[in-house]
Amino acid sequence: SELLARLPGASVSLPPLPSLIVILYFTGIAYLTISQGRVRQKLLVLSITLIAVLTAAPAIAPDSGNIIRVTFLDVGQGDAAVVELPDGSALLIDTGPGSRNWNAGSAIILPFLRARGIRRLHMMIITHPDNDHAGGAQAVVEELPVGQVLVGGRWPESGAGKELMDVMTARTDSVRDVRAGLRIPLPGEAMLYVLSPPPDIDCEASNEHSVVVLLRYGTTRFLFTGDADAEAERRMVARYDSFLHADVLKVGHHGSTTSSSPGFVVKVRPRHAVISAGRNNHFNHPRQEVLDRLRLAGAHISRTDIEGAIMFLSDGRRVEKLPVEK
Repeated sequence: SELLARLPGASVSLPPLPSLIVILYFTGIAYLTISQGRVRQKLLVLSITLIAVLTAAPAIAPDSGNIIRVTFLDVGQGDAAVVELPDGSALLIDTGPGSRNWNAGSAIILPFLRARGIRRLHMMIITHPDNDHAGGAQAVVEELPVGQVLVGGRWPESGAGKELMDVMTARTDSVRDVRAGLRIPLPGEAMLYVLSPPPDIDCEASNEHSVVVLLRYGTTRFLFTGDADAEAERRMVARYDSFLHADVLKVGHHGSTTSSSPGFVVKVRPRHAVISAGRNNHFNHPRQEVLDRLRLAGAHISRTDIEGAIMFLSDGRRVEKLPVEK
């Protein structure tokens, strides 16, 4: 049986069924099994009920056509976030760590995408080639079609970084080196702004030159900072000032003191600050002074090491944090 399970096509991933259909299915089974009467009469009653429910479903179902969903996945000591746009397109920002023993791409990201019914990524952003941000990328691109990949700066010319770049170049539509000042329209009237690395230098892909992007949908804003350090934050404050404001901030470098400088936090003024870090990590992330700084700025702090995956919805006017089933 294990051999058969490994054959191509032996397993098929299906998107989750609507709750209404699941309830109707089990109710129908109970009705056919328990109730009295002829089978033909029972089937007629079930058919009429099914038609009525499917006709009424669009009216009673919540309108999700103008919603974006942003989920910060719990990948341990690393980053990975999935953005689902109103038309069903999806973005993946970083892919968590990967090793011989465990890979965030195959263990966390791909199961989540399948559960959400996502069969293709419109875009993948790798903020920089460090393993805790890029380690799961190869597993993802080998399993799912990926449109454009955004990176920033020169990647390594040898080792794991070179190998990953070769795989992404071969298996995705394109790999693009992006710089501050670029605006990328997204499906569903969302806009992606690249805020770093700077456009005027030949930089090496690194923490300092992490790809930083601001996702705007209506009047709501999500800021993803990778591992951008205090120097990168200083440059962004000088260039963008109050444009940095965001409803949700993905806190830089897992809550390390190398990021979240006072001037940057004041300009962002996040309502929600999300820290992606591993439980009991040996870096002691997040640092207490960073937590204090974010709270002083008025942010509600969410942590993957405590809460697991963290999810937000936006209708373009307001952002709401949702509970995630574990």
